[in-house]
Amino acid sequence: QRQLTEAVARGDASPGDIGRAARRYDALDQADRRAYQGLIDRNGPSAVGVTSDLDQSSFQRLLDLDDSDGNLVADGGGNPADAIVRRAAEDPEADPNRLLSTLDELDEAESRALIGYMRDHPGSGRLIDDLGPDGFRSLLRSDADLDQVFRKYGELPDSQRGRFTSLLQDDEVGESWLRVVAD
Repeated sequence: QRQLTEAVARGDASPGDIGRAARRYDALDQADRRAYQGLIDRNGPSAVGVTSDLDQSSFQRLLDLDDSDGNLVADGGGNPADAIVRRAAEDPEADPNRLLSTLDELDEAESRALIGYMRDHPGSGRLIDDLGPDGFRSLLRSDADLDQVFRKYGELPDSQRGRFTSLLQDDEVGESWLRVVAD
């Protein structure tokens, strides 16, 4: 309850968000309650606002990620649920529903990479969200220095990020754009 009260006080969640969070919590089984509470405990009040914006299937997927057997946590990937919550909280334009959908469509190695980039590059949620699974796979298959790509994206003003993503996705100039950005 303390986290819920703090979420409203800090502006991370509205009273409506708190109501949704409480109703969702009441409907969960014990394992999912532990996962949800852990998510809120680790990520603070902003987790309440982020999770209230999730549709039910995305919310369950987030809890399943949090309650995972550690496959995605290996190799310093961090907790994937925490990475999604933090990116969505830091980047209001990143849609956690789409991030979870993208994660669902990736294989384990690609998922590990996605979680790593989200962890290491604040603001990357929107780029990953905009690229979707196919665009993210294309980035992974490229020879570009992806840390540099994510870093450059993060340095851009918000007004230029959409154009950056469009160029990456363009079939005619995408590869050239990656080489320019990664240098």
